[in-house]
Amino acid sequence: MALNKVFMDARNVIRVLGDTAEQQLSVETLIEVLNKSETDSVWDTDRLKSVLDYSIDRGGDYAGLATTQGGNAIRLSSNERVGLNTGAYKDIVEAIGGGASNLPRIFSARNPVPYDVHIIGRRAGHWSRPDLLVEFRSRRSASDPSEIHSIEFELPGHAWPENVAQAYVSGRGATKSWLLFSLDDFPETEAELEENFEWRATEALARDLGVGLIGYEEISAASSWRRVLKARKRSTDRIAGANLRDLLSKVKLGKDL
Repeated sequence: MALNKVFMDARNVIRVLGDTAEQQLSVETLIEVLNKSETDSVWDTDRLKSVLDYSIDRGGDYAGLATTQGGNAIRLSSNERVGLNTGAYKDIVEAIGGGASNLPRIFSARNPVPYDVHIIGRRAGHWSRPDLLVEFRSRRSASDPSEIHSIEFELPGHAWPENVAQAYVSGRGATKSWLLFSLDDFPETEAELEENFEWRATEALARDLGVGLIGYEEISAASSWRRVLKARKRSTDRIAGANLRDLLSKVKLGKDL
Protein backbone atom coordinates (compact mmCIF):
# COMPACT_ATOMS: atom_id res chain seq x y z
CA MET A 1 0.00 0.00 0.00
CA ALA A 2 1.44 3.40 -1.02
CA LEU A 3 2.58 5.68 1.79
CA ASN A 4 0.05 8.41 1.05
CA LYS A 5 -2.73 5.79 0.95
CA VAL A 6 -1.72 4.55 4.42
CA PHE A 7 -1.83 8.12 5.71
CA MET A 8 -5.27 8.79 4.20
CA ASP A 9 -6.62 5.56 5.64
CA ALA A 10 -5.14 6.30 9.07
CA ARG A 11 -6.70 9.76 8.98
CA ASN A 12 -10.15 8.28 8.39
CA VAL A 13 -9.73 5.71 11.16
CA ILE A 14 -8.67 8.48 13.56
CA ARG A 15 -11.78 10.48 12.73
CA VAL A 16 -14.07 7.56 13.46
CA LEU A 17 -12.35 6.61 16.73
CA GLY A 18 -12.14 10.25 17.83
CA ASP A 19 -15.93 10.50 17.71
CA THR A 20 -16.39 7.64 20.18
CA ALA A 21 -16.51 8.09 23.95
CA GLU A 22 -13.89 5.41 24.64
CA GLN A 23 -11.76 6.29 21.59
CA GLN A 24 -11.77 2.65 20.50
CA LEU A 25 -13.96 0.21 18.58
CA SER A 26 -13.92 -3.50 17.89
CA VAL A 27 -12.34 -4.42 14.57
CA GLU A 28 -15.70 -5.60 13.24
CA THR A 29 -17.55 -2.42 14.24
CA LEU A 30 -14.77 -0.15 12.99
CA ILE A 31 -14.82 -1.80 9.55
CA GLU A 32 -18.61 -1.50 9.45
CA VAL A 33 -18.51 2.24 10.29
CA LEU A 34 -15.72 2.91 7.79
CA ASN A 35 -17.63 1.19 5.00
CA LYS A 36 -20.70 3.28 5.77
CA SER A 37 -18.67 6.51 5.66
CA GLU A 38 -16.72 5.62 2.49
CA THR A 39 -19.04 4.57 -0.30
CA ASP A 40 -16.34 4.69 -3.00
CA SER A 41 -14.05 2.06 -1.46
CA VAL A 42 -14.22 -1.10 0.63
CA TRP A 43 -12.69 -1.66 4.07
CA ASP A 44 -11.81 -5.16 5.22
CA THR A 45 -9.45 -6.72 7.77
CA ASP A 46 -6.54 -6.75 5.29
CA ARG A 47 -6.85 -3.01 4.64
CA LEU A 48 -7.04 -2.24 8.35
CA LYS A 49 -4.07 -4.54 8.99
CA SER A 50 -2.00 -2.60 6.43
CA VAL A 51 -2.49 0.59 8.44
CA LEU A 52 -1.62 -1.17 11.71
CA ASP A 53 1.43 -2.88 10.18
CA TYR A 54 2.77 0.52 9.20
CA SER A 55 2.13 1.65 12.76
CA ILE A 56 4.39 -1.14 14.00
CA ASP A 57 7.08 -0.16 11.47
CA ARG A 58 6.96 3.40 12.80
CA GLY A 59 7.49 2.20 16.35
CA GLY A 60 3.88 1.55 17.25
CA ASP A 61 2.37 5.02 17.11
CA TYR A 62 1.94 5.95 13.44
CA ALA A 63 -1.14 8.15 13.23
CA GLY A 64 -1.84 7.37 16.87
CA LEU A 65 -3.32 3.91 16.32
CA ALA A 66 -2.81 0.77 18.37
CA THR A 67 -4.56 -2.49 19.18
CA THR A 68 -6.03 -3.40 22.53
CA GLN A 69 -4.78 -6.44 24.39
CA GLY A 70 -5.83 -9.47 22.39
CA GLY A 71 -6.00 -7.48 19.17
CA ASN A 72 -9.81 -7.47 18.99
CA ALA A 73 -10.19 -3.69 19.01
CA ILE A 74 -8.41 -0.60 17.65
CA ARG A 75 -7.80 2.44 19.84
CA LEU A 76 -6.23 5.87 19.70
CA SER A 77 -2.78 5.87 21.22
CA SER A 78 -0.21 8.37 22.48
CA ASN A 79 3.58 8.15 22.59
CA GLU A 80 3.76 10.67 25.42
CA ARG A 81 4.68 9.75 28.95
CA VAL A 82 2.60 11.67 31.45
CA GLY A 83 4.59 13.91 33.75
CA LEU A 84 7.65 14.48 31.57
CA ASN A 85 8.83 17.90 30.31
CA THR A 86 7.00 19.76 33.06
CA GLY A 87 9.56 22.54 32.78
CA ALA A 88 8.70 23.11 29.14
CA TYR A 89 4.99 23.40 29.95
CA LYS A 90 5.82 25.94 32.62
CA ASP A 91 7.86 27.88 30.03
CA ILE A 92 4.90 27.89 27.64
CA VAL A 93 2.52 29.22 30.28
CA GLU A 94 4.96 32.00 31.15
CA ALA A 95 5.61 32.78 27.47
CA ILE A 96 1.90 33.11 26.65
CA GLY A 97 1.23 35.08 29.80
CA GLY A 98 4.13 37.41 29.11
CA GLY A 99 2.23 39.56 26.65
CA ALA A 100 4.46 39.21 23.55
CA SER A 101 3.24 41.56 20.83
CA ASN A 102 2.93 38.81 18.20
CA LEU A 103 0.50 36.64 20.18
CA PRO A 104 -2.73 38.45 19.15
CA ARG A 105 -1.73 37.91 15.50
CA ILE A 106 -0.96 34.23 16.11
CA PHE A 107 -4.16 33.36 17.97
CA SER A 108 -6.44 36.02 16.43
CA ALA A 109 -7.52 36.78 20.01
CA ARG A 110 -6.38 39.02 22.85
CA ASN A 111 -5.70 38.97 26.60
CA PRO A 112 -4.62 35.32 27.01
CA VAL A 113 -4.66 33.51 30.36
CA PRO A 114 -2.90 30.12 29.97
CA TYR A 115 -3.22 27.01 32.15
CA ASP A 116 -1.07 23.88 32.22
CA VAL A 117 -3.39 20.84 32.34
CA HIS A 118 -1.13 18.21 30.78
CA ILE A 119 -0.94 15.87 33.80
CA ILE A 120 -4.42 16.47 35.19
CA GLY A 121 -6.63 13.41 35.02
CA ARG A 122 -4.96 12.06 31.90
CA ARG A 123 -4.54 8.35 31.43
CA ALA A 124 -1.35 7.34 29.64
CA GLY A 125 -2.08 6.51 26.01
CA HIS A 126 -5.52 8.15 26.14
CA TRP A 127 -6.22 11.41 24.32
CA SER A 128 -8.50 12.72 27.03
CA ARG A 129 -7.12 16.20 27.71
CA PRO A 130 -4.95 18.76 25.89
CA ASP A 131 -1.58 19.86 27.24
CA LEU A 132 -2.63 23.46 27.80
CA LEU A 133 -5.77 25.55 27.77
CA VAL A 134 -5.79 29.28 27.10
CA GLU A 135 -8.65 31.61 27.95
CA PHE A 136 -8.96 34.77 25.86
CA ARG A 137 -10.96 37.73 27.05
CA SER A 138 -12.45 40.60 25.07
CA ARG A 139 -10.89 42.90 27.64
CA ARG A 140 -8.54 42.33 30.57
CA SER A 141 -11.19 43.14 33.16
CA ALA A 142 -13.72 40.66 31.74
CA SER A 143 -14.49 37.76 34.09
CA ASP A 144 -15.66 35.27 31.46
CA PRO A 145 -13.53 34.21 28.48
CA SER A 146 -14.72 34.98 24.97
CA GLU A 147 -12.78 31.98 23.65
CA ILE A 148 -10.96 28.93 25.01
CA HIS A 149 -8.14 27.44 22.92
CA SER A 150 -6.46 24.05 23.40
CA ILE A 151 -2.76 23.47 22.71
CA GLU A 152 -0.87 20.24 22.15
CA PHE A 153 2.88 20.72 22.66
CA GLU A 154 5.55 18.64 20.90
CA LEU A 155 9.31 18.47 21.28
CA PRO A 156 11.58 18.86 18.21
CA GLY A 157 11.25 15.98 15.79
CA HIS A 158 7.58 15.31 16.57
CA ALA A 159 5.62 17.38 14.02
CA TRP A 160 3.77 14.24 12.98
CA PRO A 161 0.25 13.64 11.63
CA GLU A 162 -0.68 11.63 14.73
CA ASN A 163 0.05 14.64 16.94
CA VAL A 164 -2.22 16.82 14.82
CA ALA A 165 -4.90 14.19 15.36
CA GLN A 166 -4.22 14.23 19.09
CA ALA A 167 -4.55 18.02 19.17
CA TYR A 168 -7.91 17.69 17.43
CA VAL A 169 -9.32 14.90 19.59
CA SER A 170 -8.08 16.17 22.96
CA GLY A 171 -9.27 19.68 22.15
CA ARG A 172 -12.96 18.85 21.84
CA GLY A 173 -15.01 21.59 23.45
CA ALA A 174 -12.44 24.31 22.73
CA THR A 175 -13.07 27.24 20.41
CA LYS A 176 -9.89 26.45 18.47
CA SER A 177 -7.15 23.80 18.70
CA TRP A 178 -3.43 24.18 18.03
CA LEU A 179 -0.29 22.08 17.65
CA LEU A 180 2.81 23.83 19.02
CA PHE A 181 5.89 22.36 17.32
CA SER A 182 9.56 23.13 16.74
CA LEU A 183 10.42 25.17 13.65
CA ASP A 184 13.36 22.78 13.20
CA ASP A 185 10.76 20.41 11.75
CA PHE A 186 9.40 22.99 9.29
CA PRO A 187 10.68 22.84 5.67
CA GLU A 188 11.75 26.35 4.70
CA THR A 189 12.34 25.74 0.97
CA GLU A 190 10.39 24.13 -1.85
CA ALA A 191 13.11 21.49 -2.18
CA GLU A 192 12.83 20.60 1.52
CA LEU A 193 9.06 20.50 1.24
CA GLU A 194 9.21 18.19 -1.77
CA GLU A 195 11.44 15.75 0.09
CA ASN A 196 9.52 15.83 3.37
CA PHE A 197 6.38 13.74 2.93
CA GLU A 198 5.80 13.59 6.66
CA TRP A 199 5.48 17.37 6.94
CA ARG A 200 3.18 17.50 3.91
CA ALA A 201 1.01 14.84 5.56
CA THR A 202 1.06 16.76 8.85
CA GLU A 203 0.00 20.01 7.19
CA ALA A 204 -2.65 18.28 5.07
CA LEU A 205 -4.26 16.71 8.12
CA ALA A 206 -4.11 20.00 10.04
CA ARG A 207 -5.89 21.78 7.18
CA ASP A 208 -8.44 19.01 7.00
CA LEU A 209 -9.24 19.04 10.71
CA GLY A 210 -8.88 22.80 11.23
CA VAL A 211 -6.03 22.45 13.72
CA GLY A 212 -3.72 25.47 13.75
CA LEU A 213 0.06 25.09 13.58
CA ILE A 214 2.39 27.28 15.64
CA GLY A 215 6.15 26.89 15.28
CA TYR A 216 8.64 27.90 17.94
CA GLU A 217 12.36 28.64 17.79
CA GLU A 218 12.69 29.00 21.55
CA ILE A 219 9.81 27.61 23.57
CA SER A 220 10.26 30.09 26.43
CA ALA A 221 10.25 33.13 24.11
CA ALA A 222 6.86 33.73 22.50
CA SER A 223 8.44 36.42 20.34
CA SER A 224 10.17 33.59 18.43
CA TRP A 225 6.89 31.82 17.70
CA ARG A 226 5.09 32.13 14.38
CA ARG A 227 1.80 30.90 13.01
CA VAL A 228 2.29 28.47 10.15
CA LEU A 229 -1.39 27.59 9.73
CA LYS A 230 -4.44 29.40 11.06
CA ALA A 231 -6.84 27.37 13.22
CA ARG A 232 -10.50 27.18 12.27
CA LYS A 233 -13.23 27.76 14.80
CA ARG A 234 -14.57 24.42 15.94
CA SER A 235 -18.21 23.43 15.78
CA THR A 236 -20.09 23.67 19.06
CA ASP A 237 -20.00 20.62 21.30
CA ARG A 238 -21.96 21.62 24.38
CA ILE A 239 -21.10 18.58 26.49
CA ALA A 240 -17.38 18.72 25.69
CA GLY A 241 -17.41 22.48 26.20
CA ALA A 242 -19.00 22.11 29.62
CA ASN A 243 -16.41 19.49 30.57
CA LEU A 244 -13.62 21.82 29.48
CA ARG A 245 -14.99 24.72 31.52
CA ASP A 246 -15.42 22.42 34.50
CA LEU A 247 -11.80 21.36 34.18
CA LEU A 248 -10.67 24.98 34.10
CA SER A 249 -12.74 25.90 37.14
CA LYS A 250 -11.15 23.06 39.12
CA VAL A 251 -7.67 24.05 37.96
CA LYS A 252 -8.27 27.60 39.13
CA LEU A 253 -9.38 26.33 42.53
CA GLY A 254 -6.28 24.15 42.76
CA LYS A 255 -8.28 20.96 43.11
CA ASP A 256 -6.53 17.60 42.72
CA LEU A 257 -8.06 15.96 39.67
